[in-house]
Amino acid sequence: MIKNTLFFLAGSLLGQQFVGFILAYCMRECSATFRRIVGPCILCGWVMPEIVVSLCMLAFFDMEGTANTILKAIHLPVISWIFGFPMLTVILANIWHGTAFSMLNFQSALDHVPGDMEEAARVDGANRFQVLWHLLIPCMKQTIGMNTMLNTFSTLGVFGLIWAMTGGGPGNKTTTLSIYMYNAGMKNFQLGKGTAIGILILLLGGVCSIGYSFLFYEREKKSRRKFGKVNTTLAERREG
Repeated sequence: MIKNTLFFLAGSLLGQQFVGFILAYCMRECSATFRRIVGPCILCGWVMPEIVVSLCMLAFFDMEGTANTILKAIHLPVISWIFGFPMLTVILANIWHGTAFSMLNFQSALDHVPGDMEEAARVDGANRFQVLWHLLIPCMKQTIGMNTMLNTFSTLGVFGLIWAMTGGGPGNKTTTLSIYMYNAGMKNFQLGKGTAIGILILLLGGVCSIGYSFLFYEREKKSRRKFGKVNTTLAERREG
């Protein structure tokens, strides 16, 4: 169960962060037509309840659904998504459900990056990728850390989406800790066991939050101290 939970957490976080950032960047760089088309499609997945999202994704990944219709159109064999790749299916559903939150956070962070810094980088000869990697992402480090932490807490608590799509099956392939807690506490009336699993989920979220704090914020403090020392050294040289 812990392995399934960690796999579901890692896949959802990577997908939501990456897709959310790409969409936010495209919303900033692309035309208004792109924003009008893509924005509502992403936002509707976020505002809908988990049960509605799960029903939409069940229809999408059905044997006669949209995913297999696309595969048929490009002359590829159809796939039994729910039974063949159940964990991938619920991860993709959760990515669609939560990507809009990441996109909005990253859009806000990108809007606060000073435009003169980008112009100066482009004047110095930096290409688009160099501006993105060496300027935009470092300026967004705090937002990335906060967004990762919030998405971790929300993903660890996902229950309705998985329950409606697979019920934790087939077998136990998609049984995460939240599903296992429900089965133990509500179906089997093992309230003590269910409470223990709930505490384990809380501890897992706490460990992740401590790790994120060290990864994002401590490194930023060190980089600021290093940058301050460089500025002090340059000032001393100028005075000398």
